[in-house]
Amino acid sequence: MSKLFAKQEKRVNKKLQFNILYLSFSFELSYFFKTLKTIVMKLSKRTLLKLKNKNKKLKPTNYKKLKRQALRGNIKGTLNRPRLSIYRSHEHIYAQIIDDINSKTLLAYSTLNRSIKLNLATGRTCDSSRLVGEKLAELSLKKNVTKIVFDRGPYLYHGRIKALADGARSGGLEF
Repeated sequence: MSKLFAKQEKRVNKKLQFNILYLSFSFELSYFFKTLKTIVMKLSKRTLLKLKNKNKKLKPTNYKKLKRQALRGNIKGTLNRPRLSIYRSHEHIYAQIIDDINSKTLLAYSTLNRSIKLNLATGRTCDSSRLVGEKLAELSLKKNVTKIVFDRGPYLYHGRIKALADGARSGGLEF
């Protein structure tokens, strides 16, 4: 019993929480014991975000999901007022107009589209983002979509995100 490792995992199953204690011995197999707890702690998303630095057990992918949900809040797109969602990579910017109730993408445009790619050298400038916003607004007006809800995602409203929003506004979209 020179090495003893203990690890606790919490699982919620039918409003009951199990703590699983793993014991690992040298030259022996791992054994686990289950103890039943009836107390379930419910933490808000903001509390979990604050505890992220203190709780190292929170995986980075889960933290990204919590951050995205906390920033997005209650933004939902409907058929009358769909959601303009933006994704920004290092090289390009992508924009979609989404109806969340029917789970359908109505329009999509990016700096990878041929008309923008031929006009500009790179897709990482504010000018290219403004052009994406204008083209997206032009396409959405053809489909009779004039009012949208702007979803910046986890990005700050600054730089390329702001340029895309300004381009969409100048193209005729209202938000």
